[in-house]
Amino acid sequence: MNSIPNDYILKTLITSENYEKIVSQFNLFKYDIQTNYYYDTDIFILKESNCSLRVRQQNDKYVLLFRRKRKYDKFDDYQEEITKEIFETLNQTQVLPDISIKKEIQSMTKLYQLVNYLSIKTTRIRAKYKECLIFIDKTEYLDCIDYEIELHSEGRTSQTETDAIFNRLLKKYSITYKTAQKKIDRAYTRLNG
Repeated sequence: MNSIPNDYILKTLITSENYEKIVSQFNLFKYDIQTNYYYDTDIFILKESNCSLRVRQQNDKYVLLFRRKRKYDKFDDYQEEITKEIFETLNQTQVLPDISIKKEIQSMTKLYQLVNYLSIKTTRIRAKYKECLIFIDKTEYLDCIDYEIELHSEGRTSQTETDAIFNRLLKKYSITYKTAQKKIDRAYTRLNG
């Protein structure tokens, strides 16, 4: 008997044609638009230090997120809700707002100024699909638009059952499986040409 994990996730990149076909089936479901604004110095000091700094905007809510990678895919995360005015000031002045980790970030970046080097906008449809949850994403960054689907078991199905549901979904919509890196990794690849 297979044990059921907390959340087993499968995803694939899809074509714009696949996206339109799938969205037409799920167009009555809830969707969100989220934009992530990424900050670093012009020589990527934070990235070189295994850190990231971003502001996530969803509707009228802004959250500043700082992440530091430790060993073996473990992370230290900091997040704080900020106002739209603080977000706009950050973009205009490239100066961090007064937050509890400001000194830590400044000690890493030293005299280098932060810049908003990348924005990633995702329109996400979420819906129930069989015993799972499906996310259908349209992601825009730099001069690129890509599409992907994710299937989450949410602990309701085993890995084997989730694999079968995912494979039937791919077959139903004539989707060829393509490995989907994280959105930020795809954007970094595009940024670095």
